[in-house]
Amino acid sequence: MISRIAICTLAAATVGCFSPVHVRPARLLAAGEHEAGIVLSGAALSAGKVQWYNGTSTDSVKDPASIGKFSGMPEFVYHYGLMENLEAGLRLAGGAGLAEVDAQYRFLRMRLGPGDLHLSAGAIVGSAQAGETGGGRALVPVRATYDFTENWGVTLGGHAGYRWVKPAGVDPNVAVEQIDNLRWLVGSDGATWGGGLSADWRNDDWVARVFYEADWWSGDVGSQGKITNYSVMAMQFGLAVGFKFGKDAAALRKSREDLDVLTTPK
Repeated sequence: MISRIAICTLAAATVGCFSPVHVRPARLLAAGEHEAGIVLSGAALSAGKVQWYNGTSTDSVKDPASIGKFSGMPEFVYHYGLMENLEAGLRLAGGAGLAEVDAQYRFLRMRLGPGDLHLSAGAIVGSAQAGETGGGRALVPVRATYDFTENWGVTLGGHAGYRWVKPAGVDPNVAVEQIDNLRWLVGSDGATWGGGLSADWRNDDWVARVFYEADWWSGDVGSQGKITNYSVMAMQFGLAVGFKFGKDAAALRKSREDLDVLTTPK
């Protein structure tokens, strides 16, 4: 049991069971611009208290299970501006076998006060092959970014979707104490949702982003009609650093945005 929990804890920020979305900004890369970087993150998970039918007439209570760990295993991320208002990317984490692709479309950019407001929606699809903690997910994120200046801004995001996981089955006749924490925290196939906040500092060459995110999903344990449902919450945090390529594309975008500001009616 200890070794299985340690595996999930070590891969806490990268495996499919609770991999963060990273709250990327709704401000997109310019068409032809590249961004490549790494992410370090950590997480704390908690499964709620559940009532458990142990195969007799007795109900027992499973106290909340929780683990938390800062991961020293970096993820690789890459994004590219496909065209104006559309970017796509790739995310890889070797330790967990995580491979994920994403795309994001900005449907609104407007001047608001001293800065710019951006709104976007997208899609994320991927899977991780980390044994019982692996699986896949498909998410739809929606994001709002406010740029206070050219160099820094904040993003508020939310997402919802579905996750597929591969936990070991549990016989409802076993004692609740014999079900280890890993099984409770992985949860089951089903809906997932969450949201987060990030802040980033950037220039023409690089970007640094800190983020916080909370996610929820559910689980069930049992068989033969003796199913117990419960909820899991993950709180995640981290730092992303990226290096940008394609200054000509970025400069062209900036000239267009400056022109938009000059021609926008006051």
